[in-house]
Amino acid sequence: MTIERKIQFSTGVVVAFVIVMGSLVIWTSDRVEDGVKTLGASSRLLESAFMMHAVVDEMLAHGGTRPLRQWRAYEAQLGAILDNKAVFASVDRRYLTTLEKRYREVKALDPQVLLASLEETQAGSQEAKALKDTLAGMMSLRLEQLVEGAKDLYGACEVLTVNRRRTVRKLLFVMIVSTVFVVLANLYLIQRSVVPGLKKLARGAEAVGAGNLDYVVEAKGDDELASLARAFNLMVERLKKSYTSLQAEIAGRKRAQEDLTRSNKDLEQFAYVASHDLQEPLRNVASCMLMLEKKYEGKLDAEGDQFVRYAVESVTRMKDLINGLLMYSRISTKGNPFQPTDCEEVLERTMANMRQAIEQTAAVITHDPLPTVTADSTQLLQVFQNLIGNAIKFRGEGPPRIHVSAERENSQWLFSVQDNGIGIEPRHWDRIFVIFQRLHKRAAYDGTGMGLAIVKKIVERHQGRIWVN
Repeated sequence: MTIERKIQFSTGVVVAFVIVMGSLVIWTSDRVEDGVKTLGASSRLLESAFMMHAVVDEMLAHGGTRPLRQWRAYEAQLGAILDNKAVFASVDRRYLTTLEKRYREVKALDPQVLLASLEETQAGSQEAKALKDTLAGMMSLRLEQLVEGAKDLYGACEVLTVNRRRTVRKLLFVMIVSTVFVVLANLYLIQRSVVPGLKKLARGAEAVGAGNLDYVVEAKGDDELASLARAFNLMVERLKKSYTSLQAEIAGRKRAQEDLTRSNKDLEQFAYVASHDLQEPLRNVASCMLMLEKKYEGKLDAEGDQFVRYAVESVTRMKDLINGLLMYSRISTKGNPFQPTDCEEVLERTMANMRQAIEQTAAVITHDPLPTVTADSTQLLQVFQNLIGNAIKFRGEGPPRIHVSAERENSQWLFSVQDNGIGIEPRHWDRIFVIFQRLHKRAAYDGTGMGLAIVKKIVERHQGRIWVN
């Protein structure tokens, strides 16, 4: 049975039990109300019988017609109450039968006969006086018996009402106790159905959270918790497969990263060795070409002098390329440790190193307050020199205007170098940071195409990035 069905069944049991017990209480309450009505009717009976006795006594003492009228009224009231037998349906029939008999006996002694005897007694007849005494004794006896019968009926009604009230109180107590017991029993059954399964799932979640992907939650039954346990086990199984696959992928990527790192180190070492070893033959070639140029100056024709000059320029450019490659390869391996660096001081050193170019082009360099950052000050100097040098080199028609700024973005600093130069087309924004890439012919602008590639690698060594906009 599912948990939903169990809850519905338990709720139905509780509701049905409450309805049954409530119906019993209502029924017994109605019985108590009937008892109260019976008790009230018996009380009026007793009152009427007592008053009839009192009226007879007054009539014997004083005579007159007023007591007779009162007698008639109480007699009619008592008869009307006795005629309403439905009120006394729950009372023992013997009490009512006895009372009716007493009532008929009293009614048979009409007070008018008693009054007539009183009048004759006043006339002085001895026989009348004896008759009056006999009638008065009989009337008094019958009325006392009527009062006793009314008392007995009242007592029986009182006992009946008290017993019914006790029954109602007992039923209420039993109802409350039973309802509490049924509710607690249902809660206990629901708890036994739900809590153990939830605890198993909680332990399973803790175990899986701790890394135990072999943990299996026991799933018995066909309720929702069992279905949830099976779904949990299936989820853990899939998670285990995904985790195994992810571990294999991570291991593969780690090996690839190690291979790439080793390859980069080998490549950097190769570039360093190659560029370093090429320096000597290049110096020899350059020296030989210079010696040829001096020795045969004016002895060769114009074409021969041009060839020699081309050879010297090519050797010089090759030397610059090798020096740039050597510098690029040593950025990660030969850099200085990071330490607090005042960027304004680095910018001042950059402007001092480039004083000649700045004066020749009448360049105006401004800057906002620059921060102190943790960096390699030498490489940061290279970044400023390359960026400001490019701004001066690729200037427009007017004097270069260059502005350096920095602003805080979360935990990082965003540096910006702006100028009024010729600009870069958006399609070349990614290309300019590639090694040996040039956008212009050498006749227009000199250079090796290494500057921005070196800047990018320095920035990446400092866990940053560089872009154009």
